[in-house]
Amino acid sequence: RIASLMLRREQYAPAARLLEDLVLRRRRALGDDHPETIEALRMRGVARAALGELGPAESDFREAIRGLRRILGSSYAYGQRGARDLALLLHRQGRRAEAEQLVSLAAE
Repeated sequence: RIASLMLRREQYAPAARLLEDLVLRRRRALGDDHPETIEALRMRGVARAALGELGPAESDFREAIRGLRRILGSSYAYGQRGARDLALLLHRQGRRAEAEQLVSLAAE
């Protein structure tokens, strides 16, 4: 919850540090496929994207989507925030065709 507040207040660097630790702790305690681990990954991606760390942010979003697919099914993952965040990141990078494809999958 603190990390979410930091992101809303645009305190991206401290949020990224906190989320790095949170992802590690949640993976250890809950496993890679736990929804709280997946959400921490997505939030870390948001912080990284805001800091201009686009490659690591993309990796976080893609990993979060893969996790959602594993636990909730393939179609469900595209409707989630991680897919939206990834589409925005791809668009920001000028990868519009990939972003549009992801948005299309989310709309199905």
